[in-house]
Amino acid sequence: MTPIRVLLELVLTSGSLPPEKSGEIWARFLALESNIGDVASILKVGKRRHTAFKEGYEGKETALLVDRYTFMDLYPCSTSELKALGYKHLDSILFLAEYSQSLQLQ
Repeated sequence: MTPIRVLLELVLTSGSLPPEKSGEIWARFLALESNIGDVASILKVGKRRHTAFKEGYEGKETALLVDRYTFMDLYPCSTSELKALGYKHLDSILFLAEYSQSLQLQ
């Protein structure tokens, strides 16, 4: 286990951090596993995050799947499909799409 994984595990399992403040840490932990981990570790961290925020994720299973299959700025579906799903990171996606489109026009 890498030192950063150990640190994230300690912070998230110590109980000293309230759940409402641990969301960003869970997101970064999942992003770390998505970049350097194997599929089993990604699924394990995703499942633990889901358990930690069970009430908050109710009815948002599709958004969680989008998060799972997103890599950097590559999304598993189009921006119109993300908008139809009510995806939470839509504003940044639309900004990046408009920005890249404006660069192509120049």
